[in-house]
Amino acid sequence: GEVSKYNNMGIKQQSYKSSLNGEISSISAHIPLEVFIFYKNNNRFVVLDNTMSEKTSVNFESLGLTQVTLACPSYDKGIWVYDSFDLQLKKIDNNFNIVHKSGNIPSLLGFEINPVSLLESDDKIYLNDPEYGILVFDIYGNYYSTIPLKGLMKFDLRSDRLYYTDEKKLKIYNIKNQSDEVLEAD
Repeated sequence: GEVSKYNNMGIKQQSYKSSLNGEISSISAHIPLEVFIFYKNNNRFVVLDNTMSEKTSVNFESLGLTQVTLACPSYDKGIWVYDSFDLQLKKIDNNFNIVHKSGNIPSLLGFEINPVSLLESDDKIYLNDPEYGILVFDIYGNYYSTIPLKGLMKFDLRSDRLYYTDEKKLKIYNIKNQSDEVLEAD
């Protein structure tokens, strides 16, 4: 796939395309001046700079990780991955060392999980399993809590607000007071 950058007038400025990496599994622009792209089928990630040039490209197998199914950037220039080989969240630092592990998540929780998305925000890691909700971990990979929003495939976080769609409506879940709000169009 191709990733393009547009200016505020909607005019295409730069783009990035790599036929070698295959299909894009996830993309994140949460880190200022960087775009993180994960290619699940090729077990690799690429970081682009603000000119859409490759800054970093790493195959997870070179780090000893053969079955990464989810990946997201960390605000400290590291990476969080969900490794389906041993069913753990793992934190990789900016020197490509694994520095934190969650332990086997199904063993910790007492049930099997099938996560579909991963995101870091405000010193928490959010691992989304549509059947059980969004599993929340601290910055060391320790299980913290579960947000009881089931059936979600995608969501986004800004501060203490989780944004998602349900029945074609944009909703906001306030993490602090655990309440839902529907955004209505004017």
